[in-house]
Amino acid sequence: MNRPQLLEEICTLIQADIARQPNPKLGCKGLTHWEVLVLSALRLGANLDYDQLSDLAGCHSQIRHMMGLSIYEPKRYPKSTIHDNVSSLSASTIEKISDLIVGEGHRLRPKAIDKVRTDSYVLKKNIHYPTDANLLLDGIRKVIQLCAAMAQLVPLSGWRQHAHLIAKARRMKRAIEKVARSQTHDKEQRLQDGYRRLIDYGQMIVERALDSYAQVKALNVLAPPRVVRLNEALRSELQYFLVQRST
Repeated sequence: MNRPQLLEEICTLIQADIARQPNPKLGCKGLTHWEVLVLSALRLGANLDYDQLSDLAGCHSQIRHMMGLSIYEPKRYPKSTIHDNVSSLSASTIEKISDLIVGEGHRLRPKAIDKVRTDSYVLKKNIHYPTDANLLLDGIRKVIQLCAAMAQLVPLSGWRQHAHLIAKARRMKRAIEKVARSQTHDKEQRLQDGYRRLIDYGQMIVERALDSYAQVKALNVLAPPRVVRLNEALRSELQYFLVQRST
């Protein structure tokens, strides 16, 4: 396979995922398949969030050059546009693209696989166990805070006691940590029960957040422009966390 064929096959894989979006011809101007590929590789390779991607795509000359833009082209890349396109790529598509690139590398350098170069160093980390319970709590807390912030701008029900909702999740997380430190004979079962309660609670918060996400879109029709801008920014960030939770 030559390079134009390889690029065409990769772009076809990306196109298949992008085409699954509802009404792909509607809305604001999107990204080319090549731009999606460059930004996806940058996000995965450098572990960037969508705000950082938007900033680099708009300001970094070398990255813009990689995407085929000259220094005189004014094209900008809003965070929402990058998120909607890059997040459309499925895990299977990314794996297929990776296999194609690795296969091309083996074709160009067939003997490179015989040599392995490694580098290692000691990295001190401050990890709090159980880490998955901490991650669950962080996700729940962030979703609640974003919804509470939107509820201060437009009338949303269910978030007035947001501090209590976060405190309840923290109590569940502390209960898991207490069981994890114990040496009781039924430790594994108690851990499973604790995680199940926290996961179910998180699911309830996500479902409530999805309802609020839809309500804000309707309420923005009657809101002042300043409130609309603030709510749209909060909705965009909330969408990011809800998508991360589902992937």
